[in-house]
Amino acid sequence: MLQPEQPVELFYFTWRAPDRGFIWRDDLISETHFSGNREKPPYLVLHPESRQLGTPWVLPFDEPGNEQAPLFEQFARLAPTQDAIQAFANQHGWLGIGGQVHPPGPNARVQTGESLAQWRHEIGAMRLATTLWRAVDWGHEQDSPVLVRWETDRVTVTVRARRGFPFVFHRGDWPYLFPRSHRADRKSPVLAALQQLLNKKLVDMASPCVVLDRRGNLNGRVRPRHLLGALWVQLYQAILGYRRIIPCRHCGELMDVTGGRSTKQAHFRCVHRVKMNRYLRHRVQKREEGTRQRHKPRNGKRSAGRT
Repeated sequence: MLQPEQPVELFYFTWRAPDRGFIWRDDLISETHFSGNREKPPYLVLHPESRQLGTPWVLPFDEPGNEQAPLFEQFARLAPTQDAIQAFANQHGWLGIGGQVHPPGPNARVQTGESLAQWRHEIGAMRLATTLWRAVDWGHEQDSPVLVRWETDRVTVTVRARRGFPFVFHRGDWPYLFPRSHRADRKSPVLAALQQLLNKKLVDMASPCVVLDRRGNLNGRVRPRHLLGALWVQLYQAILGYRRIIPCRHCGELMDVTGGRSTKQAHFRCVHRVKMNRYLRHRVQKREEGTRQRHKPRNGKRSAGRT
């Protein structure tokens, strides 16, 4: 894990989730183009009875960890189905990247909506980034989800389970990558792919700002423009080591343990489950030993039963 050379700029972000949540609609159209094509329904829009947005909340990126999986990890693991996406949005709000949609016909009421294609695209991008991040310190290449292929004048990085174009780094564009690397080096190309993806996302999703605190001082912050930007800034913090996010040694799920004891390696619930399983196995073992003792022959003869 990389360690910061100087304190990170604090994260400033608030977001709202509607009180009645969202619904999917198939009868809306949009003039917005996504990936070169006009967007298609369904669209995630506010529930018609959502008159007010919920209470604003702050993502706890500058608070001690609470053992939960970071929100970017929850987003990366999100099933790309309408039900799963709707449940996530109802709890955390929409991504904030929607466009104007309206029913067909003249004088139709315009509202904001996010297409299912947009959500699936962003989930895939976050899943790709988290896969690259985990692959940096992967042990054996044959078991790694990321394939690194060295050639004379270029190196390619491909995620095995993902369709699409690989990351290609040419010697002319990345000269510092080749002299320091060799064919056995997997970490540098994977880090280069992660750098390329992360910078592409952050450039349009977050920006520096200053915030006046209670003491009357201006402090530097990184302000995401929407929830999706906040997720990428959170991943940025995790990659650079500003947040201590580690896998649980029992279940393997990532957990945020920032501010906790340095020896913590597992969820409290997982430790409790392991202890309970150990206790139950011990009880079963003692019961079996007691049963064998009662049926053990005495003086070389089987004990007589009661008449």
